[in-house]
Amino acid sequence: MKKVDKSEAAKLPQKTEGTLLDNENKLQYSYYYVRSLIEASHDPFVTINVDGEITDVNTATENATGLPRKTLIGTNFSDYFTEPKKAIIGYQKVFEQGKIINYPLTICSTSNKLMDVLYNASLYRDEQRNILGVFATARDITEIKQKEEKLLKNQYYLSKAQEIGSLGIWELDIQKNILKWTDENYKIFGVPLGTELTYELFLCCIHPDDRDFVNEKWSAGLRNEPYDIEHRIIVNDKVKWIREKADIQFDSKGKPIMAIGFCQDITKRKQVELELIENEKRLRQLNIDKDRFISILGHDLRSPFHNLLGLSGLLSKNIHKYDIDKIENLATNINKSAQSSFNLLDDLLNWARAQQGNIPFNPVNPSLTDICNDVLIILNPTANAKTIVINCLAEDNLNIFADIDMLKAVLRNLVSNAIKFTNNGGAININAEQTDSNVTISVSDNGIGIAPDDLKKLFDISEVLTTKGTAEETGTGLGLLLCKEFVEKHGGKIWVESEVGKGSDFKFTLPNNLRTG
Repeated sequence: MKKVDKSEAAKLPQKTEGTLLDNENKLQYSYYYVRSLIEASHDPFVTINVDGEITDVNTATENATGLPRKTLIGTNFSDYFTEPKKAIIGYQKVFEQGKIINYPLTICSTSNKLMDVLYNASLYRDEQRNILGVFATARDITEIKQKEEKLLKNQYYLSKAQEIGSLGIWELDIQKNILKWTDENYKIFGVPLGTELTYELFLCCIHPDDRDFVNEKWSAGLRNEPYDIEHRIIVNDKVKWIREKADIQFDSKGKPIMAIGFCQDITKRKQVELELIENEKRLRQLNIDKDRFISILGHDLRSPFHNLLGLSGLLSKNIHKYDIDKIENLATNINKSAQSSFNLLDDLLNWARAQQGNIPFNPVNPSLTDICNDVLIILNPTANAKTIVINCLAEDNLNIFADIDMLKAVLRNLVSNAIKFTNNGGAININAEQTDSNVTISVSDNGIGIAPDDLKKLFDISEVLTTKGTAEETGTGLGLLLCKEFVEKHGGKIWVESEVGKGSDFKFTLPNNLRTG
């Protein structure tokens, strides 16, 4: 309560013991009494007559408007609000209702300083109950409104931050199993707003492969261990990645009672991370392939050229000394070395082109028997030199969807390998089996077979296996890698079944009238 100024209090008429104040003293006493009540309010206080004119104000009103009391008295009260019409409507409601409570208005001072107020007013009357005017106060809520606006703005920023960052806040009453989510959490989990939430509902959304992991981490969190994890959830049959972090509160006995945390959709970030990991793997593989490629160029390609240079040099120096049989023998060996070098270079170039995706891929529906015949025309002379019989047992009515050149290259490499590792007088069979989805083609021989440890190395560039054939034939091992590249280009797979001393069976699949490459 505001204290009455001593100078004002001194003006109050004093009682004389044993006597009554006369009428003049009564009026004077009432005036100062009323003024003291008016000034006791820290908020603007005015009295207004029935015409809307100000009849009295307190110091708080002077401060709010920036005008002295004598200037304010006699003016219309609505002139000091930013919305005069709204102020008049409020004033009229006082006469209609007898009072008005918490009517929002804004006072504007002469310095254009604004004060947000809640306007409260009631009628005052004379002794005959005639309305004389209105008592009105304006409670200053500027600071409160600023705080509310700041809170609303912060809430807006928080909501936007949650939306932009795909971040949802949650709260779990552990004792009552009551879970609360912000709107963003409903979006992340694809759950309709208003759905009754429980921890069990949350668990149902978790990817089945991650549930044990999440449960284990949550149990650890209830033992006061940090809870900050990344896991998958399933939303509308799609997999999402989320990050969860929580602060778990405990009572005085160490019992968990409440958990507050957030969920963040990190699917995009995780996809980028997984792509980076995959790219890193590919880069490592490319480096391995590059090293292997350089190794082959540096070693395997040099060896046949050494033979070629040695034999051709020997022939050049002694061509007039050697007889025709000797010359024929050297020429034959030179041809073999040249052919070996060419085959190696051809394999290297084809493998490099395959790595770069520069080999055309044009799948059609070819005849497998026609392709086998074309391959055998090339390889039969080599097979005949070792008295090896090649049988094409594949039927001609198979449905195959393949690139002709690639299929020929695969069969040529597999049959060539079979000839290389089959003893004189052996046999090689080409067969095919049709299923609803694909065709399995096999090239089998009754040759020397492959050791179990070597089987794993056949299709690995980092461990290319080079083994001499039964007639000391050489190779690079790149042919099988090309086979793998070409088969996988079609969406198929290639593998080998072998037993040492009993032969090998190389098999690969091709799609049945379905392009998957």
